[in-house]
Amino acid sequence: MAQAASEPDHLPSWVLYGLGQQAFEQKRYGDATVYFRRAVDQRGIYPEAEAALAQIASQGEGLALQELQLQKALDERGLLQVPDDRYALLYALADLRLRMDTGKSVEKGEAALETWREILKDDAAYQGVNQAGGLDGYYNALMAKASIVNLKTATEPSITKNLIGINRLLYLYRHPLGFSLRAHQEIAALSVTNRAYKVAIGHSLFALVGIFSTVVEQVRALHPDYVFRNLDELFAVPTSEVYLGKPVGSQGATHAGSPNPGWFVKYQPIWDYLRSAGTLKTFDTLLAALGGLAQEEKLMGTPPDQRPVKEVIAEVQHWRGLLFPSAQGKSRG
Repeated sequence: MAQAASEPDHLPSWVLYGLGQQAFEQKRYGDATVYFRRAVDQRGIYPEAEAALAQIASQGEGLALQELQLQKALDERGLLQVPDDRYALLYALADLRLRMDTGKSVEKGEAALETWREILKDDAAYQGVNQAGGLDGYYNALMAKASIVNLKTATEPSITKNLIGINRLLYLYRHPLGFSLRAHQEIAALSVTNRAYKVAIGHSLFALVGIFSTVVEQVRALHPDYVFRNLDELFAVPTSEVYLGKPVGSQGATHAGSPNPGWFVKYQPIWDYLRSAGTLKTFDTLLAALGGLAQEEKLMGTPPDQRPVKEVIAEVQHWRGLLFPSAQGKSRG
């Protein structure tokens, strides 16, 4: 192993850590390892340096060593300078454990699933749902037949309207997500592989509610009087005062991450967020889970209080197409 350049023995641990980062960026992995280990030795406990050593291990074939270093960093998580960095460590550990999965456990990626679930323990909104009975309410809201609800408006009395599917879901539930969003998406995707379709649907819906809840808050920042009634007025009705898409008669494309014409300036961050939040991936996971459920429905039949799965699939495809038209026709899996 290459030795680091000669440095005074009394360098503070944070300086050694910085030298290690610089060496790593220059791909001098031997020097970086020496610096990080000196930082750990000098400080006694240094989770950031342990995580950096795991990053160096990832450059080779040392999966077991990488897992060991990440676990050591997590064992010291209480000493992280930025406490929320523990989520980055947990995501890295889950990704690694999924790569190391040998297929011998009861369900594929069992260790990775447990690591993502560790992240969800800090998700207050999800824990509240769990204590109230779990994600069945989300599943039932999506699958239920249309029913009448009273919608509040900003300038008018309440109106009565049939709500169905994702619109009904967002009327019943709202909770922005941050650090835990990817955990829900990853659990959903792996649950499809494990044929746990209702689990996949539940976590996909929880992720979508979080994404669209954030969109609703972004719209309120631009339109203070806005009160959510349905997604149609945001994405499907060009005459709506809060329509986020292309105005009638305007040129150019409108979808997540599309070019930013002059008329689109104030809404670009919303479309950028929809792309960066993994909305398309979540729609695709949901569609894959619903496809599996449709096969089960052929044997079990449709419950009397639910819509046929094919009807739900058509609705989800509708929203996917409105938000990501350029992805139409591409693989959904």
